[in-house]
Amino acid sequence: MKRELHSKLQDKAENYLLAKGYWICMQEMPSPMGYIDVWGLSRANGFKSMAIEVKVSRSDFKTYSQRIRNDRPEAMANECYILCPAGL
Repeated sequence: MKRELHSKLQDKAENYLLAKGYWICMQEMPSPMGYIDVWGLSRANGFKSMAIEVKVSRSDFKTYSQRIRNDRPEAMANECYILCPAGL
């Protein structure tokens, strides 16, 4: 169930980027910090990139939050967001 929810939220994030005019979007994008769940590049915004991380469990969210404090999130994209289910 968790994997299905993760995949559903990745699709939702990709559709969000496409609706915002990001012309290159991909899931599971490799980066210096690991794999980005959804990544997009916008031609309209001066080739800025956006990364969306999907978190479906509290423990995954906490682990990611601790790692992001120690690493450089700017290595992922110009803008970085976390998408999680309501109530998480």
